[in-house]
Amino acid sequence: MHLVDDLAGYVRKESRDVQKRAILFSSSEDGILIGWDEIREYLNTRPGVHAVDGGCDNLEFNRSDATKAAGLQTLAVMLGIPMNETLSNNEDGVAVVLERIASLI
Repeated sequence: MHLVDDLAGYVRKESRDVQKRAILFSSSEDGILIGWDEIREYLNTRPGVHAVDGGCDNLEFNRSDATKAAGLQTLAVMLGIPMNETLSNNEDGVAVVLERIASLI
C-alpha cells in the first residue's frame, strides 16, 4: 500500500505504465465512505480515466481503454480463440463454467 497526499499529482507523475489503481476510504460513524463520491466524480472528469466501485471500501480507477472486453479480446487473439466462443457475464458465462465443472465431479 502506498499513501499519497496529492492524488492528482501522483496520478500525473506515476500513471504512464499503470493500468489500475485502488483508493481505500475510511467510513464515518454512520457508515458513509468519507470523500468517496467527490473523488469518484473528480476522477471521472479526467480525460482517459474511468473510476468504478471496487466493492467494500474502495474505489478503483484505470485507463478508460483498459476494459474487461479489451482484455478478453487481446487474450482470445493470443490464444487463437474466436470471440464468438467466449461468454460474458451477460451471457451467463460464469454459470456455464460452473455447470461444466459440476459435470466433471
